[in-house]
Amino acid sequence: MGSLSLWIGLSHGLCNLLLPEREGVVPVISSLLASSPRERERASKFDRSSIQLLSEKKKKTKKKNREPKCCPLYQKGVCLLKFGPILFSPNTSGELSSYQHTKYHKQTKNQWARDDPAFIVICCLLLAVSTLAYCAAYDHSVSHAVFVIIAVLVFHFLLVGVVLATCCWFLTNNYLREEAPNSHVVEQRVEWLYAFDVHCNSFFPMFVMLYVIHYFLSPLLVAHGFIPVLLSNLIFMVAVSYYHYLNFLGYDVLPFLERTTFFLYPIGIFIILSPILILGGFNPTRYFMNMYFSQRL
Repeated sequence: MGSLSLWIGLSHGLCNLLLPEREGVVPVISSLLASSPRERERASKFDRSSIQLLSEKKKKTKKKNREPKCCPLYQKGVCLLKFGPILFSPNTSGELSSYQHTKYHKQTKNQWARDDPAFIVICCLLLAVSTLAYCAAYDHSVSHAVFVIIAVLVFHFLLVGVVLATCCWFLTNNYLREEAPNSHVVEQRVEWLYAFDVHCNSFFPMFVMLYVIHYFLSPLLVAHGFIPVLLSNLIFMVAVSYYHYLNFLGYDVLPFLERTTFFLYPIGIFIILSPILILGGFNPTRYFMNMYFSQRL
């Protein structure tokens, strides 16, 4: 009897190793090898537990294989794809919307803000490269060029972004939130990280206009005359207005905020100021170039 039990155990182990996917083979072989009713009952219980373990293992393996494998390169590629909708389709509905990903974050991770800093890192790299190009064209000192690059990254992008995000975060949570209809509704608030994400999204089109397009047009814009003054003011007005428009879209997508058109008011201010600056002969390109770079224009 002992040798028969040992033989049943060995046959069961070999079948599990050789035929892991054929769950019905092990009970048949074990039942054929077991001669007495007691042995058959013991083999049947053992086989049922083995079949259950194998089926659970198969389910876990299939679930693990279905899960997407995200590598850092994949995440950077997805992040780069977000720059296009911000520039060309910020207000469209569907998956191409620049703020459609915020709804996905809320549904999947219960937060409005991005949890991946790749967007900010790429913006900083692009900003550093463009500032380096300006320094190569309009600066003569390496140490001063390094200072300008650090100042643009820290002051123009990060520090100004922190201040603006904090102001918008405070304003939306204290004055623009809808009142809950009853006490049973979960109170929602704007996250500070989401406010900074909105600043980063809004900054990118302004970066394209004032650091890329402006760079190639700078030989014309720094010249004297009415045409350079007109073009320079128009580029700055469009860039700043587009920044505030995207800022409005970022908060308008949140369902618990109201009166978000408040973020469009600065556009009207810049539209009114631009003709005054043009008639006054103020050239913002020459002003900022002389302020940041050693070469006087």
